[in-house]
This record gives sequence, structure tokens and C-alpha cells, in this order.
Amino acid sequence: MLAWSLQLVGCTHKLSLTPYSTPVQSAILNNTTTIFVCIALRPSTRNHISLSPIAQEQKGSRLMLRLIEPSYEYKQQFIEAIREFQLEGRHMEKDVQRLTADFTSFLAQLQAQQQRRSPYAVPSTDFWLVEHEEFIGRLSLRHELNDFLLKIGGHIGYEIRPSRRRQGYGKKMLALGLAEAHKIGLSRALVTCDENNIGSKKVIEANGGQFENATLVEGSPIRKLRYWIDLTDRRC
Repeated sequence: MLAWSLQLVGCTHKLSLTPYSTPVQSAILNNTTTIFVCIALRPSTRNHISLSPIAQEQKGSRLMLRLIEPSYEYKQQFIEAIREFQLEGRHMEKDVQRLTADFTSFLAQLQAQQQRRSPYAVPSTDFWLVEHEEFIGRLSLRHELNDFLLKIGGHIGYEIRPSRRRQGYGKKMLALGLAEAHKIGLSRALVTCDENNIGSKKVIEANGGQFENATLVEGSPIRKLRYWIDLTDRRC
């Protein structure tokens, strides 16, 4: 039986084809992408043809892991995540009833953080990590450092909702956050974690964190580990 090797322009995938009566061959390149190629199946003397796709790449309906600006679209999922945190005793300052009743005001407060400036606060941007339209976690990017952030807090803080921990999201979220830090003009970013938080330590080091020192935190026996991450070659 005759066979052809199909090389798609702009693509590294090769497919071996056999003659079909229909002029349309569907080439599955990965889990989420299908390219339709219209071909005239006619063997050459070398049984090799190079053809171009005539239709645009069709993207899958499931969207990739990404950082987005806080959005009303994720209201219910965000509130569900807050309930998960509160079961651990965290984010107790957030009133779920108030969030449910007036989520728009909450989003406005997050937006206003980008312009705030005081002895105790610096401009910052909140991002939400979502995947397949699901809220996964939150990342805060501080545009600059005050004395407290230089010693303890760093440029980036992030958290994964409890039901999505230990699934590799922390490493990916920090990588995306570092790209955002590069976008706002930072040449390096300070990221910190508690010395007993082995998971966060691994996440920071996996993203290029260079350990500088461990600093004492007032009122706590647990020291804060400080890492610097170079952003000069970070691709956005």
C-alpha cells in the first residue's frame, strides 16, 4: 500500500498517511489541538509530500493555567476558597456574608491597592490563578519594598486554596508571578518563606531563588528565609 509522510508548515510533527477517498485528513497533534489539512493524495516519485494547513488551528475549549485580574466571574469560587481557608483559621477577617452581598466593592478595593502609598503600605497588584475556569489561588505582587517587606514580606506573596495544594500549582504560580514582576520593571524579586515551610522553600529554589539569609520575626520562634530571584532573563 502506498504511504506518504506529511510535514505541516510551522509544525514539527510528521504523520504517515495512506490513501483515503476523502480529501480531508484530521491530524491530532496533542490533547487540545486539531489541525485540518486539505490534501490531494498523490504519490510523488519519493513518496514524500510537504503540505500547508488551510484552516486555522482550533484551540480546545479548556483554557490553560494563567494569572488574571480579580473578576466577578469567579465570585462563587473565590468565596468557596475563603471558606476553605477559614476552616484552617486563616482569612478570618473576611466576612463571607459581606462578600456575597457586595462583591463589586471588594473588587474595587483590590484595584485601589495599585495606587496606595503610606508608611505601612506600598502599591501592589493582586492576581488570581485559574485553570479550566476554576479558581486555584491568589498572588500579590508588591511594586516596591518598604522596611518590613525588605526584611520579612518580599515582593511576592501567594497562596493555593487548600483543596488544590500539593498538585504542583505553587511552582507554576510563582513562575507566572515573576514574569509579571519583570513586566513592571523589576530586575530582581525578593521572595520569602518560613524556615519550616519545606514546600515553599522548594518552590522558590525551583524558580531560581538564591538564598541570602534567615531573619528573626518579632514574636515568633520561626525565622524567615530570604531569597532573591534574578529577572533580567525572565521571559514574559
